[in-house]
Amino acid sequence: MALNGVPLNGQAIDRTPNYDYDVGPQQDDVDEEMPGESSDERRTRYLNSEQGEVSDPEEWASLHHGHWDADQHARMVDYANDNLQRLINARATLRDRYNNAAIHGNWEEAANVSRAIEEVEALMDIA
Repeated sequence: MALNGVPLNGQAIDRTPNYDYDVGPQQDDVDEEMPGESSDERRTRYLNSEQGEVSDPEEWASLHHGHWDADQHARMVDYANDNLQRLINARATLRDRYNNAAIHGNWEEAANVSRAIEEVEALMDIA
């Protein structure tokens, strides 16, 4: 806090702000478009460089990480669909057990299975 000009224990450190004015983009840091470069050559150059070394950082990011987003999304959708199918199968099994218990007059088991069916259906609403 003392460095920010707030007195601490009766002492304040006077610091004048140090401004570094940026005169513009440094030509050494940004790689300009290469004249006569094919798209394959550009792709290879982007794959072999760091993000700060290229003229289009978004293109660099999509080349390095873009395909992962699509794969991750597709994998999550497949996983959610698989879980939903498991819940549908579990509900069908529980309904069969409920019907069997109700037919035989086992009301305690039917009540337990009924609660389990409600829990599975609540999970299905989430999925």
